[in-house]
Amino acid sequence: MSEVAAGGWLRPIWSEWREALGTHPVSWWVVLLPFLWFLASDTFYARQLGWGPLSSFAIGLIAQGSMIVVLRLLFPPILDRLADGTGRKVIAALAGYVLAGAIEGSVLMIFTPTEVPFLPTWLLPVRIVSAVSWYSAGSLLANRMLRARRQRIELTTEYERLVRTRARTSAALAEADRSLAEVRASTEDSLTEIGRRLDGTLDAAALDDLTEYIELVVSRQVRPVSHDLARMPDDLRAPEVERLWLGWRQLLPATLRRIPTAHPFQPLLVAIVSLPITIAGLYLPEPHHIDLDSLDSLAALAAQLLYLVVARWLLAKPLRSMRSRPALLVTITVYLVQYLLGLAGLLAMTQAGFRSSLDPYLVPPLLGSVLCVVAALYELRVEEGRAAQRVVSQTEWDLRRTRQRLWAQRRRLALALHGRVQANLTAAGLVLRQARAELEATGELDATLIDRVRSTLELAAQLDAKPTRTVEERLALVTGIWAGILTVDLQLRPGGLRLLRSNDDAADACVEVLREVLLNAVRHSAADRAEVVVGAVGPALLGLSVIEVAAGRTPAAVESDGTGVGRSLIDSLAVDWAVVEEPDRRVTVALLAGGLGSALLTGGAGATRRAEVATRVARDTSLLG
Repeated sequence: MSEVAAGGWLRPIWSEWREALGTHPVSWWVVLLPFLWFLASDTFYARQLGWGPLSSFAIGLIAQGSMIVVLRLLFPPILDRLADGTGRKVIAALAGYVLAGAIEGSVLMIFTPTEVPFLPTWLLPVRIVSAVSWYSAGSLLANRMLRARRQRIELTTEYERLVRTRARTSAALAEADRSLAEVRASTEDSLTEIGRRLDGTLDAAALDDLTEYIELVVSRQVRPVSHDLARMPDDLRAPEVERLWLGWRQLLPATLRRIPTAHPFQPLLVAIVSLPITIAGLYLPEPHHIDLDSLDSLAALAAQLLYLVVARWLLAKPLRSMRSRPALLVTITVYLVQYLLGLAGLLAMTQAGFRSSLDPYLVPPLLGSVLCVVAALYELRVEEGRAAQRVVSQTEWDLRRTRQRLWAQRRRLALALHGRVQANLTAAGLVLRQARAELEATGELDATLIDRVRSTLELAAQLDAKPTRTVEERLALVTGIWAGILTVDLQLRPGGLRLLRSNDDAADACVEVLREVLLNAVRHSAADRAEVVVGAVGPALLGLSVIEVAAGRTPAAVESDGTGVGRSLIDSLAVDWAVVEEPDRRVTVALLAGGLGSALLTGGAGATRRAEVATRVARDTSLLG
């Protein structure tokens, strides 16, 4: 399939044309693009027939109004009943163009003050071909712009969602700092109160009161707070959204700067639109068929197209190396000279007695300049889209890193309260009961037991101290607890170790995701062996791969409805993750943020989508360095 030679900025012409006619064939973009040209052409035609300036302009307005009524009022209800992209909708759109051209020609015939027998055989075909050509070209250009607009809407929507989520998470992080400080303070106050009571006079009643107080602290403070901290908050307010796109004041100069480099000369596309109109217009001069006298229009069009070919050959590369203002001035001059040459040729042919059409003389410079601006605007929108995608990716990356920090803070304190504090306070209560029993039995308080309680309280006071084990020891501990149930082979590759050792949040996230994946492997699978590989996918991207080797497993789709806590945990901590099912094994890969987002976007995985990276790693763990 041939491509339009617009520097490759259009896709294969057939698929582009079919998509355009099958989606929005009569949008305002399509209808208004050739409006001024049609109005000028119809007015010029009426002037050639002897009508005055205002009358000619009125005839042109009536003809164009009739076309707009057909395309915008009569045909949309018909097209809306047809599915987008179908052949029927394409045919219906072409029928609408044909009818609009026929209506235009009929209006002009009504106002033609002469009886020329060949008029219907010339006027209707010319206007129909002109309408089909212009509206088809308009639909192609409009489809490109509408696609860019849809991309803008999608990216803007995604960006706003991410910014709102990021703000909620950032606010939650700030709220967590405040609430964690309050939790630490209240817990420390309770521990201080317990210590104060230990230092007082301890008789049987005091021991009973202290034991009861410890139980209240555990049941009404430590346990509920630890459960609350283990849940991620999601109910905080959204912020203002930063600007993602250029405003109109910035868009206009940016488009003008892009014109000289965004395929300013497109002779093939101009020929595709102009040639059918010109060939149909060869009926215009008597004797209304192609001969030496009627080839002036074709010769004029050939000269105009040759002008564009030469301009492209001579100027395309130099314009790219010039500064923007001189390059824009050269481009404008080229089209202005082409327009003046076409106008001079038209006037010369008119003075020579030929009733020439405007199309072969003025359509090429007009259409070429329009395509030049559209190409510049489209390339600018494409570049904007890429930049916006990078912003969205960076925002998503920052969101994941923030959620890692938030989760790490809350989870550490939750685990400390639920484990270290609760366990040590419970142990202290049991020791106090033992001391109370000995006091009743012997009448003396065992100082050794009280010292044990004090030591236990000191351990409980270490609320959210960082893990004392290295990340290698923690990962080995996570895999080692399944000894006798699941044989786990753990491989820590150099790149992965570097990221884990340099980023505590990434290490915590890796430990928890691995814990969850192995738990799922045991709960939902008949796996008897698992291979775990931790490595680097890029300078800031950590990859965790878990291969479950088993003959019979529950299919992944049956295991979860997608709303479980484990899945939510992985969704929250992983940049992206994927599961690949194979006949005798399942591979789960999670990508974790291990550094600054820009490192991910420019190195390692590059511009490849992270979901694709996860799938590739799942199929080939050698990608983990």
